[in-house]
Amino acid sequence: MCRLFVCLLAIVVPALTATSALLATPAAADEGWQCADRRVDVTAPSRASAAIICDQADKARAFLAGCGIEARHPLSVRVTRDLSKSAGWRKSGDFDASTGRVRLLPFLSYLRVSKQKPSNTLAFARVMHASIAAHEIAHGIFHERSAHLDLPETAHEYVAYVVQFATLPPDLQKSLSEQDDLPAVTNLFMFSFFLLRADPERFALNAYRHFHQPENGCGFLHRVLESRVHFPPPSD
Repeated sequence: MCRLFVCLLAIVVPALTATSALLATPAAADEGWQCADRRVDVTAPSRASAAIICDQADKARAFLAGCGIEARHPLSVRVTRDLSKSAGWRKSGDFDASTGRVRLLPFLSYLRVSKQKPSNTLAFARVMHASIAAHEIAHGIFHERSAHLDLPETAHEYVAYVVQFATLPPDLQKSLSEQDDLPAVTNLFMFSFFLLRADPERFALNAYRHFHQPENGCGFLHRVLESRVHFPPPSD
């Protein structure tokens, strides 16, 4: 199987370039920034870090807006080492629905907890670290539209992984879509809570491939929001 990490190393990974403008705001312990559209506030250790987050926020918002899922409220993003452990492993980012805040590990902390393979390039690690911002911001946007629904975690992760993959370099997306050694994603039981915890990479690939099937796409996301499709509950 052409796994995500191997696929990414097989292509030329472009350097991350953040094109989003930033509006400076008063600094505290870390510096406070506001993305150019004034919809995302970022607390980050540097302007470069904040710019990358704003760029990923733009991509996540644009992808979901293209599906008619608009962000209605501002989001707050904080880069911090203070991320709790979940199920015995350290998280690289999270979204707290009670506060509407996204937290992300700084890059060097991410390198330590993600256990990068020796063959992975620094460019690879930076691309993946940046994409986590899109993943968590997608959680925040989708939560706005689904807070009234009793959706399982797998449904939220499906959406976040689809958005995360959409922010990856086009060559990587193409290589993933052309894989022919994976079973077809034919039903939602392939998005079990067990798979999400045991092999999140496979869960993410399943989500990407399922979303891009002709009968799914944006329409599938709306069917989720209309409670017309049901993901497996945690017990499954």
